[in-house]
Amino acid sequence: MPAPPIAAEIYTVRDAADRDFAATLERIAAMGYLGVELVGLHGMSPADFLAHLDRLDLEVVGASLAGPDEPEELEPYYLEAVEVGATVAHTMMDEKHFESPEAVKHAAELCNQLGARAKGDGIELLYHNHWWETTPRADGSVPLFEFVAELDGVGILADIYWVAAGGLDLPQTLTELGPLVRRLHVKDGHLKPGPIDITEPLTAVGDGVVDIAGAIAAAPQVDWHVTELDEFDGDPFFALERSYDYLTGHGLSRGRPS
Repeated sequence: MPAPPIAAEIYTVRDAADRDFAATLERIAAMGYLGVELVGLHGMSPADFLAHLDRLDLEVVGASLAGPDEPEELEPYYLEAVEVGATVAHTMMDEKHFESPEAVKHAAELCNQLGARAKGDGIELLYHNHWWETTPRADGSVPLFEFVAELDGVGILADIYWVAAGGLDLPQTLTELGPLVRRLHVKDGHLKPGPIDITEPLTAVGDGVVDIAGAIAAAPQVDWHVTELDEFDGDPFFALERSYDYLTGHGLSRGRPS
């Protein structure tokens, strides 16, 4: 089975995209990435964006949305995703939605409603985890497993760094979730002990301690590997390129033929 293709999450280079989205896409394509995952269009019109992607031979692999509990924030991103013909989008929700089984059930209901709307527009909705879904409660229960049991037609975009940061065994969790995992955010870091800080700089893939190869082997069914860094202490383009080189160089992901 060939390795899944590799894409870049624009959130990694969001500041550069705000300054010059066209040039940002050009740099990503030059590295060898085959696709991009969007967080809005950074002021570019849908028509200009699609024309530029066509010139660069890049694919829109997905779009990031706000949570279904934030309809005013979600709506403009959703409409842009529809306008550019995205066939996959992902959403997320904050910690309060995973504090109890009752809260989890309500969160799943909201995601299912958004998923049904997205399906009508030709979009598959995925849920993007952070660490609060994968951190076991005091009684040992895991919110993520309660959540997926309530989903209907919504898949999982598994962020492998946050799965590991929550304290779960990464390959085992991906194996247990099985075909629900439709895509991976391939992300690395140091996983320091103590309270989790979302502003903690991450590393390029291969420079941290996350079991990258184990995670990828546990989810062979995914459609794309998407590299992402929430924060990076340095030039995020350097981190994207180093991540690309690691994943394609080790045969874990498939990039542009040289």
